[in-house]
Amino acid sequence: MIKYEESLIDEKTYRAYDAWAASDIRLLAKSYGHFDHKVKYPEDYSYTAALRAGTIVHACVLEPERFDIDFAVPPEINKRTKAGKEEWAEWESENGDKFALTQEEYDKAMVMRHHVLRNPRAKELFSGGMAEVPILWEEDINGITYKMKGRADYVKIVGDQVLVLDLKTTMEATYDAFQRSIIKWDYSTQAQHYKRGFEHLYPDHEVSFIWVPVEKSPPYGCQIFQASEEIYAHGQRIREEGFRNLEHGEADPNQLNLPYSDEIQRMKLPGWFKNRAR
Repeated sequence: MIKYEESLIDEKTYRAYDAWAASDIRLLAKSYGHFDHKVKYPEDYSYTAALRAGTIVHACVLEPERFDIDFAVPPEINKRTKAGKEEWAEWESENGDKFALTQEEYDKAMVMRHHVLRNPRAKELFSGGMAEVPILWEEDINGITYKMKGRADYVKIVGDQVLVLDLKTTMEATYDAFQRSIIKWDYSTQAQHYKRGFEHLYPDHEVSFIWVPVEKSPPYGCQIFQASEEIYAHGQRIREEGFRNLEHGEADPNQLNLPYSDEIQRMKLPGWFKNRAR
């Protein structure tokens, strides 16, 4: 049986709950100023086209039954005519609480779902488990106890193993490209955060965090990558750094300054670029 926080099943309720999510800690690790800006100006972090596309694909792949019920493509209606306005009003009265998406968005999601499930291991992993699993736990970091939260894309238990699966839409799902994404977007923080959370819930199980990236353009490649101990260790260092920034930021208002220099700096080419084969 998969353990979860039933009161936080609703996504809006989960997001409003006062606890530390991986995304919060990732901002803290950059600087207290990064985190403070999001707290004070949440409108600057509005729902983007990328997040919308991710929401659609996640529902289509991980919760196909809910996708069929809660997502709908509005019919093409000329709302400038009286008959069109009436037809649209009737559609809205029957489907107003649904997630409206375009035909193009629907078709793209179905194509990506097909390519995820044509990978036999991905198809196996995304069956027999539970999607959108909210959890809560408390954890000591740097000698202080914090309340944590997480909402895993998909969780599956196999024997004494807990598999925490994360579906990612990406430009390129090759090993090298996704490795760069892990570094660029600090995915190691996410991996360690969820690993620690599920270890609290399942102390007698081995917890593994697994990414399943699928390309959002042709050829829609899909691969599977399991986080290594090196990844977890790096993620833990970032989490600890984030909470140190929190402590310092709360104690010293000057920490609100972003970590950017006001000096003119000479820009050079990176070593990896200069040393690459020509």
